[in-house]
Amino acid sequence: MTDPGREPTSVSSRPLCRRYALAIAEVTFVRVRDASDIREHPLFWVFGWLADGECEPLGLCIGAHALPPMLAGFKSRGLERVWHVEALGAESAQDAEVATLAIDRSFPGALSSSRPHMLPSAVVAASHVRDGLLRAVRRHGHFENEAAALDFFALALRRAEIRLDRERQMAKERPRLDSGARTATLAG
Repeated sequence: MTDPGREPTSVSSRPLCRRYALAIAEVTFVRVRDASDIREHPLFWVFGWLADGECEPLGLCIGAHALPPMLAGFKSRGLERVWHVEALGAESAQDAEVATLAIDRSFPGALSSSRPHMLPSAVVAASHVRDGLLRAVRRHGHFENEAAALDFFALALRRAEIRLDRERQMAKERPRLDSGARTATLAG
């Protein structure tokens, strides 16, 4: 149940870093109860990666009409530049076209830039986040309204961010093997 005293889309209102090496835009379909029936709505979400590998959700919105304002809002939240944008997961040509046009208008040239070599695992991580979100949506079933869907996804994206940051931190702290030694040494 949504807490009415809390903003459901806090992911979409927090300040952003100035520059991201990579942003991955995804679309997931959610079933929302309308006046008399249940309909599927596209839910767009964007995850951003910094050059050091840290990631965070940048925003989410329901409906293709809400995507351009969400992307435009990134600039008012402090974002200046995204070096590369990867648009994944569009299940229909219309959603892919809407996402591509909105991203290209907000971040000219970012879609056509070469894939950054420093973050090869970001696309894999985004795929894992998307798979986890799809499993969570299937378990949840339909949502009573769009606000409930946004609240659910904001919480799920926040959990994914925490998990990815924890995995990144554990990888940094993991002992590295010295090529000439038989035992692990801590990197310093």
